[in-house]
Amino acid sequence: MLHDMRELRIPIALFVLFSFWPAIPVGALQSAVRPEIGSQFLVVMETETRGTADGSRSSSSSRQTLTERIIERSQDGILVEYDFHSDATDEERARVWQLPVHVFIDSAGTVSIQNLSELESRVDPWLEHWDFDRSMCGRWLFTWTAFQIDCDPESAVGYVQPLIVHQYQLFDGSLVAEHGTLEPAHLDSRQRDSGGLSYTAQFDIDPDVIRRERAMADVIIAEIYGRPPLDIEDSMEERRDEQISGQLSLTIETDTLGDILRIERLSETEIRLPDGANENQWRSQVVTRQPLASGTD
Repeated sequence: MLHDMRELRIPIALFVLFSFWPAIPVGALQSAVRPEIGSQFLVVMETETRGTADGSRSSSSSRQTLTERIIERSQDGILVEYDFHSDATDEERARVWQLPVHVFIDSAGTVSIQNLSELESRVDPWLEHWDFDRSMCGRWLFTWTAFQIDCDPESAVGYVQPLIVHQYQLFDGSLVAEHGTLEPAHLDSRQRDSGGLSYTAQFDIDPDVIRRERAMADVIIAEIYGRPPLDIEDSMEERRDEQISGQLSLTIETDTLGDILRIERLSETEIRLPDGANENQWRSQVVTRQPLASGTD
């Protein structure tokens, strides 16, 4: 049975959980980004979501702060470490086994993990800390939000990828693609008043991606509530008559040297249900990146 998102607040939260993914690289690695080996940056991602459904409203916000350290650079790409910021609490560190993670971004913008064995060694102690065992891997639970007990070392890519800025090829007219959109778009550039450039692009939302995300929310809700398991394809079929449309705008700001300082993604999605009711989702994701003084984190 389809779980109506107008009747439950959890599905709206789950929908926006999946709504943004990082850019899909089109072209070569951004050559203007040339930090020195050992350079460190403070990277902050702030996300805000709002939704309306059948007269009800929902909203949420979150903030993620990591430290980025450049380990190695070559013509083939760049090796970067992402870790907790020094201000992270013991509780925050205990919740996440995926950090620190070393990722290599190659010249095509593809991201791969370089310390998989180290990540794998952290999983069992993390499960033991929370009184879980391997049988719980992949399960979904709900406290103040829905979360998955993730035991896959490769998942560390998804944890940090929205904060990675090294996958862009930046020049006026270059192509960039975003997950959940129909096709790549060209970047338009203009001078910023404070120096550097601002690049912008507009995308149309891919209805099938949103429909699959909503179907996945149905599957998760069924698991959380202990209901009979749902097949995601069956849930997508039940949602086939939903009319989904929307736009996503991307803005990338650089300094005078071409280093990326800020990435902003704004999306608005409208969903018209078969009974004529409307659901609307708005989301803002802003990633800022600033250099840290030597010896700080």
